[in-house]
Amino acid sequence: MVSTIRLALLLLVMLLTSSILAVTLTSALNYVDLSSSTRIYRVREVYIVYNNGSKPFNLSDLGEPYLDYPQLDVRQKTLEYHVYINGRPANYTVQKIMGGLGMQAILKDDAVVEPGSSINLTVEYKVELFPPPPNITVNDIVSAPWSNVTSLKYYENLTHQTVLWNYTNPLVKLYVDALWEQSNGNLGEYLLNAIRWITHNIEYKSRIPARHPVEVLVERKGDCDDQANLLITLLRAKGIPAYMEAGLIYIPGFDSTAEFENTIKFRVVNAGPHGWVKAYVPSIGWIPIDLTFAYTATNRPIDHINYGAYKMNDLIIISRTLGGDYASETVKQVVELKQLDAYMNILIEIKPED
Repeated sequence: MVSTIRLALLLLVMLLTSSILAVTLTSALNYVDLSSSTRIYRVREVYIVYNNGSKPFNLSDLGEPYLDYPQLDVRQKTLEYHVYINGRPANYTVQKIMGGLGMQAILKDDAVVEPGSSINLTVEYKVELFPPPPNITVNDIVSAPWSNVTSLKYYENLTHQTVLWNYTNPLVKLYVDALWEQSNGNLGEYLLNAIRWITHNIEYKSRIPARHPVEVLVERKGDCDDQANLLITLLRAKGIPAYMEAGLIYIPGFDSTAEFENTIKFRVVNAGPHGWVKAYVPSIGWIPIDLTFAYTATNRPIDHINYGAYKMNDLIIISRTLGGDYASETVKQVVELKQLDAYMNILIEIKPED
């Protein structure tokens, strides 16, 4: 809604909840049989922005008004989508990125917040969820025609270096080279080795702002998106297309609130924000890699593909990060709110359709 890169707001919520979710999700998340039936959920996101300053401002003054939008995916279908400002329907457009790999809604109406007043932006959508795709094997990954991955010009920019995913950093290059030496010249083995190294060597630990991958390597600590960013960096370094995916896991009865720097207060109800990696494997397609949750005790790399939240829980995918540097954008967003003497209340709630 109010950041130059809209995803920063969702990931800020994820960062703030991650310390709670690290403990709570372990007991709250349960395996759900997703093998046959479809389910329908309603999501409500409410953003109330208060102007405690002496001058009016428009939400667009805080950046491009991007909104969460359910992503195109084999696991879900958007049935309804509505945007309201102070209870009245608002105008918006839906923009496709890379032919629909990324989707975002853009608010078109002006939204002025006068001194001493507030504005309510509400986004509501209904999503039908489908069973996940079948599991894959280690052999599927290792024996994939990896020589074809370099010919995928359409996804070439998903191997590019960014400020966040900087694989020319000398420390990152050392780890890339070490992992490659263990991989017998096979990109499939390299992918699995990268997952193994992160899940065995990085302690789950949150920090605001988010860590860049080199910081994760130095500190040996990181939460779901920190670890995901490290894996994306390692994969892109060898030409494997990868990006971050984020969404809301349906957790019945989960209700949590928190506040950040007296600027943003949020509450999540029946929803657990989470992030994971999507990587491209030739002949298979995009696979989910969940570094911080896997419903097995073995902690094998393949388990983080077949038994993560994407495969084992009802979740709604609402954002994809294909580039940029949301870690820095998160800090900028908080600074912008403080400079305007603004305060934001956020509510995110999921309800199953009766």
